[in-house]
Amino acid sequence: MPHRDEKYSARLVQIVFRDSARLQVEAAEHANELGGPSSGPRSGCTTTETSTAP
Repeated sequence: MPHRDEKYSARLVQIVFRDSARLQVEAAEHANELGGPSSGPRSGCTTTETSTAP
């Protein structure tokens, strides 16, 4: 059985990931609404995600 602190830590990680994903969707929707010539990330925006598709 997991220790109580491990249980809370796992829940916090879930919350952070969920909220991060929600903020990314909101930012993308906002960028789509604005449109414009820029198609790349704005200054200061970075991502470390990589595709694992074959």
